[in-house]
Amino acid sequence: MRNRKQEETLQFFTGFVFSLVLTSSAFTTGQIRLTGPGSTRCSGRVEVFYIYSWGTVCDDDWGIADANVVCRQLNCGPAISVVGSAHFGQGLGPIWLDNVRCSGDESSLTSCGHRGYGTHNCGHSEDAGVICSESAVRLTGSTSCSGRVEINHDGQWGTVCDNGWDLSDAQVVCRELSCGSALNATSSAVFGEGTGQIWFDKVNCTGSESALTNCQHSGFGTHTCNHTEDAGVVCSGPVRLAGPGSTRCSGRVEVLFRESTWGTVCDDEWGIADANVVCRQLDCGTALNATSSAYFGQGDGKIWLDDVQCSGNESSLTSCGHKGQGKHNCDHSEDAGVICSDSVIRLIGSTSCSGRVEINHDGQWGTVCDNGWDLSDAQVVCRQLNCGAALSATSSAASGPGTGQIWLDHVNCTGNESALTNCQHPGFGTHKCNHNQDAGVVCSANFPQPKISISPAGSVTWGQQVNFTCSTAAAPLSGTFILLRTPGSFRMNQSSDSNSVTFNIPKVTSDHHGQFWCRYEIKMSNQTFLSSSVNLRVNLPKPNISISSAAEVIWGQQLIITCSVEAAPLSGTFILQKTSGSQQMIQPSVSSSATFNISKVTMDHDGQFICQYQKRMLSQTLTSPYSDFVRVTVNFPKPLISFSPAAEVTWGQQVTITCSVTTGQVHSGTFTLQKTSGSFRMTQSTYYSLSSFFIKTVTLDHDGEFLCQYLSRQRYSSVRGDSVRFTVSLERPIISLTSPDGGLVWGPGGAEVTKGYGLSFTCSIDPRYPQGDFSLIFSDSNITETRPAVKHSASFNFPAAEFEHQGNYSCVYEVTMATQRFSSDEAEPISLIIKSSSLLLVSSVSSGILLLVLLVSLAVCLGCRRKLCSKQPIPSDQNQMTFQQLNTQDLENDCNDYENIDAFHSVKKLEMDEESTSDDDYEEAEPHLRQIIVGVKNYASSEQTFEEDEESTDEDVYVNVDATWKNNVVQAKKCVNEYQ
Repeated sequence: MRNRKQEETLQFFTGFVFSLVLTSSAFTTGQIRLTGPGSTRCSGRVEVFYIYSWGTVCDDDWGIADANVVCRQLNCGPAISVVGSAHFGQGLGPIWLDNVRCSGDESSLTSCGHRGYGTHNCGHSEDAGVICSESAVRLTGSTSCSGRVEINHDGQWGTVCDNGWDLSDAQVVCRELSCGSALNATSSAVFGEGTGQIWFDKVNCTGSESALTNCQHSGFGTHTCNHTEDAGVVCSGPVRLAGPGSTRCSGRVEVLFRESTWGTVCDDEWGIADANVVCRQLDCGTALNATSSAYFGQGDGKIWLDDVQCSGNESSLTSCGHKGQGKHNCDHSEDAGVICSDSVIRLIGSTSCSGRVEINHDGQWGTVCDNGWDLSDAQVVCRQLNCGAALSATSSAASGPGTGQIWLDHVNCTGNESALTNCQHPGFGTHKCNHNQDAGVVCSANFPQPKISISPAGSVTWGQQVNFTCSTAAAPLSGTFILLRTPGSFRMNQSSDSNSVTFNIPKVTSDHHGQFWCRYEIKMSNQTFLSSSVNLRVNLPKPNISISSAAEVIWGQQLIITCSVEAAPLSGTFILQKTSGSQQMIQPSVSSSATFNISKVTMDHDGQFICQYQKRMLSQTLTSPYSDFVRVTVNFPKPLISFSPAAEVTWGQQVTITCSVTTGQVHSGTFTLQKTSGSFRMTQSTYYSLSSFFIKTVTLDHDGEFLCQYLSRQRYSSVRGDSVRFTVSLERPIISLTSPDGGLVWGPGGAEVTKGYGLSFTCSIDPRYPQGDFSLIFSDSNITETRPAVKHSASFNFPAAEFEHQGNYSCVYEVTMATQRFSSDEAEPISLIIKSSSLLLVSSVSSGILLLVLLVSLAVCLGCRRKLCSKQPIPSDQNQMTFQQLNTQDLENDCNDYENIDAFHSVKKLEMDEESTSDDDYEEAEPHLRQIIVGVKNYASSEQTFEEDEESTDEDVYVNVDATWKNNVVQAKKCVNEYQ
């Protein structure tokens, strides 16, 4: 008892908030109501509303004065009767009042004295109730749902006569009193004789009336009977048996609560003691079996009770302990049931509507022999058990052999009998068989639904193999399994004597896409059974995706993406889309592939692309899974680079370098200018497609390869632009010439320096330039002299000018930066001329005068020669040739000597001492010329020795000799001129 109270307390607190929400808007503290099985508006269990919850009143000290207050509060007249001990059933939830003490004059029950809300020392088995004078109907003599029927008319209670009293009349009374269904309509004062008025006689109800007074009758008080004929009823109370295979005393247990809704009982803790309470409440004897696992089929709707715990002595199932109204942790697959001793037939097997047939005779259960057993006999059994039509009449103990008695054999039914025992048979216990011949039935009600399974389950790919298995849990019957698909006309049949078959589809297509059912048809009847459905989704094959070119493309390039499927359906649609964004391209195709041409890619095409294939079939569209993705990277075009004023500048100049991209659209981003070597880098943001970088002063650090790169705000990066050579050169140095000795004269041909005087070349450069070296370049030779710059200049000194110094002079400035050497262009050259000194000029003039004297002397000699020609003998040819050759050879030698002397002066540059005399110079420089002059003088002397012979000389010979000398003189003049 203590455990039940603790459980009820827990139920109260767990339902407190729920009750608060549901009732706070409809009820107020202090209100009362009458409820419970057998209750009416003015009779029932008393309940009080307090703190958002309804609770009962304990029957301790409960009396007529208390009941009068309740009846007056409900406008039900004075109290007729005070009832206790849960006469109208046990309540649920809290017990609000105990030891109520009313004077009878209070306006409400809560105004009466009591121990305090929720303070009590009782349980719901002591719930108090009332019957007020204005109640319409009541049952007395037994329970709240069984007893003598009495009605209230004009404030007086009276009975009902049993003339014409039947189950339809009883049904109206049971429903009016919320006592479930009518189990029996009693007569002859079974529940004792009443007293006072007999209000009704010859009652005739259809069974659908809401109140007994609405039925046809002879009129209030008109009757031809006495109290020995008082009518009564036995209602199921808040319990009934239902379900396939159920009878009046066997079936699924259902209870009724005040919401007038039937609900089932869970089989948790369900036992024979609980079943006994149900069987006794239904007047069905004792319990033979407490069934579970929805033996009589699954109910629907609410599950009212769970974990029922009865002692076996309770008057109703709802009086037993349980988790609380509507509280459970089960479903309808666990619905409880009973088989009571007053049952007359049952089936023992897999379900309540299929199995071995057993009948109850003389309180003992026994089997039926299969001799002559057929479908007509089975039909009577199925109808008697509310199990629908007979599907099969089984034999040879198909559902297992029984034990004990064999009550019937050679049963012969027409099929129209209401009970199996009404059919022809040899008699109870007369048989010629054993339990191996026990008969059975398979009825349509509660017939196990066929099952369908698919392998592989759920989703398959076009062209894959699929197996469907159809089966039934019933005993093997001869029948046909049919595999169906909707929508469409797909159908496959397979007959079988077993309880399962397999349908094989080697290659699924879109025709197999949809829902499939198994239908089972039994050959011996027209009954068919349909399984639940399974959905087969036929996916199109996964497409392939490819890119015709590189996955990294440049803005404006063409891009071709191809989508294809291996299994080629007749026609369909390819869809190319990006995994992000809404960009999508659709192309119908009658082949297994489609090509998507993007003529000019932009940054919108940068990202991942996938393909999908769709095919329209009947009223549905099949869709393939997505292909693998391909990554398309779109770069900006190579940035262009340009220089202003040029790509070759001089140190110290300013330059503007412009980076640009050609995209056809304006994109904000960042240009980066950098050298291919070194750390030089400049970055500049822009809202346009170009950016200019300004370098105010160019230095040698800027010399090298430059390139541009572009990065947009969307983080799209261009490829690196081509590099361009940027050359930084040094400006020309300045060269100057000085002569410390004052020997420098600037003439139209350049600088003139007197031989022997000192001279100095100075090279200089702009002071902004870094430290370097100057090189003095002599253009007429390979001579180059290099000196480091000191304060951006360097001097090259020559102590004495020589003829070999004559020529063009220039400067070059060189700077070494890291591993690179920079050289300037050559400076504007200075032309240097070396002049001879004045002493050398005097010597040359003297030599010229002496030569002139020599020539005059030669002319005199020639004149004298004419006079001697006649005396000179004619030389022989040999002598003449020899002389001529000798003179010619001498003259040629003399000329060669002069030429050699000039070359000697030119190449060797012999120094001439200013203090040497001109005669010495002449003698040293012209030895061969003197030899020629001496030779001429000797020859003149020889002419005098031959003067006497000249006259005899032939004139022709003279002419030849004269010509020879003439040539020699001309050659001598030539040599002199060349010397000068």
